[in-house]
Amino acid sequence: MQPATAPPSTPAARESILVHGRDRFVTLAVALALAHRAGSRVAWVDFAPPLNEAHAAARAWAEARAGPPVLERVDSEQLRPGEVGRAAVERLVLDLSAAELARVVEHLQLPPLFQRLTAEAAVGGRPGAVLLANVDVLRPELRARSIEEVRVHETLHREGLSLVATSGAGPTNTLDRPFDRVYRVEPLADPSGLGLGLTEERGGQEPADGRPVPLRRAWSQLGLDPELLPPAPP
Repeated sequence: MQPATAPPSTPAARESILVHGRDRFVTLAVALALAHRAGSRVAWVDFAPPLNEAHAAARAWAEARAGPPVLERVDSEQLRPGEVGRAAVERLVLDLSAAELARVVEHLQLPPLFQRLTAEAAVGGRPGAVLLANVDVLRPELRARSIEEVRVHETLHREGLSLVATSGAGPTNTLDRPFDRVYRVEPLADPSGLGLGLTEERGGQEPADGRPVPLRRAWSQLGLDPELLPPAPP
């Protein structure tokens, strides 16, 4: 067995962002643009089974811009926290400092899905991002031990990754608690033709006055890639 190594050190500060709204296509588009802004590589997964034609179109749109999801289907075992202890790692890992050893243990205690996403997104020591689509379809107990667990977010941040999630339902106290920023996508009389606005509910950056901003304007204010702006409805 080869000696294990610690994840690459990445000092840049990372963050967690939640985007919620009933329009799953647009929430996914906003989240994908935020994830691309945060990292040079995005690893993603969609927790929802095929819901309808609009959901299928959203999946296809995301795949065309971010590649296929890391897993097509996520089962409950993928969200069970790892149970590797420090003593077990010490027997296998060689020549690591105490800080590096702690990082390895933290990584191996992530749920398997998050270990897989981290391996896909953390490439070459550059900042990356993990995108979790439609976390609201998960059973509450599965969310509680994964996406709602503060330690999961902190571990990903220490490994140089931002985490972006979408929800088709409004956030709950337990769901939004670990997130640094929360955005809401909502209908808005918008002369640009998209008919949607973006409201920042938490975070302190533009748009931040509690009122929805037309999506095109918000896209520019947030410095998002214009190529990722969702198309106007027919």
